[in-house]
Amino acid sequence: MIQAIFTKKGNKYTSFSIEGHADAGPYGKDLVCAGVSAVVFGILNTLEEDQAKISISKDSNKIVINEISGDSTTQTIIKTLSKSLKTVESTNERYVNIKD
Repeated sequence: MIQAIFTKKGNKYTSFSIEGHADAGPYGKDLVCAGVSAVVFGILNTLEEDQAKISISKDSNKIVINEISGDSTTQTIIKTLSKSLKTVESTNERYVNIKD
C-alpha cells in the first residue's frame, strides 16, 4: 500500500512523506502506482522550478519533503498535491492511504 502523510502547523503544511507500492497490478503495469508517481513527481518538478524553499530527500521507495515554506505559492502547490492524491485514493482506497 502507498502511504502518504501531510503534516501541518495550524493551516500550513510543514512536511510531506510518501512511501510504499500499490501492488494493484504487475510490476511495470500498476496503474495506481503510475498515477501516484505522476502526481508526486509533477509536483516535485514544479517545486524545483519554482525554487521553493524546501528540503527533499528521495530513495528507492520513499520521498520526504521537509521544511515546507509558508509562502502562499508553495502552500498552494502542496495543497494541490494533497487534493490530487486524495482523488486517486477515493477510487483506490485498497491501495492508497492519505493522511492530511
